[in-house]
Amino acid sequence: MATLDRSNKALNYLYAPVALLFLVLYIHYWPALGGDVSVFLSYAENMFSHPFSYGPKGRVAYGATSPVWAVLLSLCYSKNPDVFVILIKALNLGLFSLGAWWIAGAFGYPILIAGVLLLLYPSGTFNILLGYENALIVAFIGGICHAYKKENFKLLFLLTSFLPLVRPELVILQLACVWTFRKQLTLVSFLGQAVPYLVYAIYMFSQTGQWIPSSIFARMLKAGADPAQAGAVKTYFAILMSKPIVLLLGALSVAGFFTKDKLLRAFSYALLLFALASVPSNNNRYLYSFIVLGTLIVMWILKETSLHRRMYFATLLLVLPVVCALTYSDFRMRETYLEGRVSTWNIRLVPEMAEILNREMRPGETVLIYEIQGQYYLREKAVSLDGIVGGEAIPYVRAGKIDQFISQHNYLVLGHGSFSGTAYEFLTKSNPQIALNESVSFRGVKFTKIGQNPKWLNEADNRYHQTWMSIYRIDSDKAAERLTNIR
Repeated sequence: MATLDRSNKALNYLYAPVALLFLVLYIHYWPALGGDVSVFLSYAENMFSHPFSYGPKGRVAYGATSPVWAVLLSLCYSKNPDVFVILIKALNLGLFSLGAWWIAGAFGYPILIAGVLLLLYPSGTFNILLGYENALIVAFIGGICHAYKKENFKLLFLLTSFLPLVRPELVILQLACVWTFRKQLTLVSFLGQAVPYLVYAIYMFSQTGQWIPSSIFARMLKAGADPAQAGAVKTYFAILMSKPIVLLLGALSVAGFFTKDKLLRAFSYALLLFALASVPSNNNRYLYSFIVLGTLIVMWILKETSLHRRMYFATLLLVLPVVCALTYSDFRMRETYLEGRVSTWNIRLVPEMAEILNREMRPGETVLIYEIQGQYYLREKAVSLDGIVGGEAIPYVRAGKIDQFISQHNYLVLGHGSFSGTAYEFLTKSNPQIALNESVSFRGVKFTKIGQNPKWLNEADNRYHQTWMSIYRIDSDKAAERLTNIR
């Protein structure tokens, strides 16, 4: 790979003012926290006392899709969530800048160009601002580029060994790098590729009895790609049709095969494997790892098609305004869609809901909640209704027995989510007509409304569509029974 050209350094100096302008333009997002990011607050609070525990009494829960990100967030943890949010944003911007710098150096691009190109995809800029692990992905891929440029294969293989713990789908990139650099791979490095994940998996299995994060199965069920319910061919074409970006990434992977550069070839292998495997997802955020790889191949194409230095800079100057315009227009589109829906920590963690439940719940009782981050202020155990954290609901969702699952708990929080033909759907539709302290029955189970979110009733304040609407006490013979797995 080419080293960073001296004539590009002027553009490097522009990175800081452009980044500052970026922060000023979107300063109103700084107090905001992504929904899934707020789930990590409970992990962060308990990480050093009981690793990966969620909720009261050190209950370990398999749900952190990015364990490395969970550990890093625990280093930022503060009892004051406002401070925690600021530290997350600062960490994200630092990791992104570091990754962009490494990538720029490896590809001979100014950091400004690399940074803007990496921010082009919607899940880049927006989710970095909301505190997701996208910047960590850029930092790890940038670190791999830097290690390759320095021919430091020990560092390269160390970084690839942690990729499945950065994001599970990055195991595809790990396999591609191991195959591409197999001649540089020692026996120790080869065995070491499995060590970080095995350590984590063995610990989680000893605590939960699960080898794979429950969040992966829950996301697959949401995407309608449960391998237990859908055939492989049907799933494959469903994902391809719903995600045309996957086809584009597959097409980009072909370009990488025309280079002698081993790292770009590894990226191409990873993109092709990804397109063929079509990793299921109902959220474009989970494609970001491969968007980064595709962006790096685009950067290589731009550079290789430049005939000489003037043509090279002309190409960059043509690309940069287009990228900036697309990035800005994408932000405006997302701002319009998300107007009022981006929530601060106090909305995501719903302390007012916890206050009602803490007053009502007796020791040992459980509450079902769709947005599991509501556990943060609760004294008793919250159970994830969609199985994202903990996974207790997954066998019931898969078997279509959600009502049986609901009847085994003591309280139910209505909010985001829908389960067709179940008590949850019945209560959601009937809720406006049910008065506080009024009881209704569904299939022999009694539900009594004990709490109502007054802000939910204000349709203009639609930020609350993803938090909570009402709380119901469940009266059922099964409510005191322990959860049993459906076999």
